[in-house]
Order: sequence, then C-alpha cells, then structure tokens
Amino acid sequence: MTGLSAAPTVPTDTVAIPIRRPLLPTDSEFDRCPELRGDEAVALKALSPLEMRRNRARGVPRRTAQHWTALARLVEPLDATRAVLHHLDDVRYRRAGAHAVAVVLQHCAATGRAYWGWSAWDWATVCGASSQAFLAAQPLPTETMVRPFVIALGYLLAEFSDYQHLGTFNRLHLANLVFGAEPIEEAMSQACVVMERWGYLSQTSDEGRYRLPGVLSQALLINRSPRLQDLSTTAFAALNAH
Repeated sequence: MTGLSAAPTVPTDTVAIPIRRPLLPTDSEFDRCPELRGDEAVALKALSPLEMRRNRARGVPRRTAQHWTALARLVEPLDATRAVLHHLDDVRYRRAGAHAVAVVLQHCAATGRAYWGWSAWDWATVCGASSQAFLAAQPLPTETMVRPFVIALGYLLAEFSDYQHLGTFNRLHLANLVFGAEPIEEAMSQACVVMERWGYLSQTSDEGRYRLPGVLSQALLINRSPRLQDLSTTAFAALNAH
C-alpha cells in the first residue's frame, strides 16, 4: 500500500460514536506466567482434542473435571475474552468460540508453554497461513468460522495483529467481532463521505466497494479503536508495515 501519509479528517457534521472497547478483566486479574505449571501440563496431556472442545449440551464429564480445574488459569481468560466478542446469539458462534479456545489449548500442549508467553509468530502459526492451512492443521473436522475467533482471541489477549502472515481473510468480520457491527458501520459511512469529498469515488462505488471495508477494518484493528477520528499518521504507518 502506498500513498497513505496522513489520517483522514472526519466530517464535522457526523455524530461521534462511543468507544466500545471490549470489557475484559484488568491485567492484574490474570496470572500471565508464560510457563505451564506441572498440573496444567498433565491436564493438557490427558485431555483429548474432542474433550478440549467442551460440549455445552453434555457439560464437562466428571472424569475430566479435575483437569479443567487445573486449567482454570488458562481457560478463564480465554472464556472471558470470547464472552465479549460481538456476534449473533446463535449456537454456531458459541460453538466456534469454544472450539477456538480448544485450538489455543492444543497449541499450549504442543509447545509446552502458556499462551501468555507466545510470540507473534506463535499466534500466526496457530491462526494458519490461510483458512485451508488452519483447517488442515486441526486434529478434528473444524468449521471455517472457528479461525476468526482464534484470531480475535490473539488480538485481545496478546495484541496480535501481524495479519500479513495470515493470507486473505475477512478483516471486516474480525472488526465486527471485536468492536461490534454498529461502530464499524459508522466508521465506514464516515470514511465514504471523506473519500467522496477527496474525489476517490471509485472507492465507494459498486466497483470498488469491497476494497474500503477490508483496508479500513485493518486500520481500525491495528489502531485498536473503532473510531475513525482516532486514526493517526502513526496508525497508517503501521498499516503500511502490514
């Protein structure tokens, strides 16, 4: 991407939207030790990939309850994070969130490290270089909607945003998951007004309508705010780096 040297000016006649940052527990409430404890390592080894998915209908079987107790330090932040994601109240999304947690736990088991200690490359590896690569790496049949939830977990828990390693994926969907559809739609509307005033009509016409949502969504995600007025030159420099 070239030519992005300054942040757009938001029209003064638009109504500012409220910041809707996900409300996670404060850092002090999380034990961020990057090393696995002995009982955590044992529990991760004992649980199968299917058991890690935690079937909501059947609940946690009694035989594995002690393992989930041992994994509370890892599971509770993941569950708290997926609980603040924005999506329809549909069993498919709830299942995708639970399966995304399982994917993260499986990588903890494979690496012998808690996700608190993962590098950006670790998160990129878990998310996969493409949707196909992600699905092929799973030990069980996995729905395509799981991957965006894994990316969202990395974004919120580890500030992962190295999307250049993830291939093509729907940035708009990820922004909606993280910030909610309403503030993202408002930002898109404001951006269209700005670009039309600048003369970039092709970016808001039917021919170019698919480019703006993806680019702007990535910019908002990298800037960690859904508000167009929060974008700065620094944010666009980071976008160019991606």
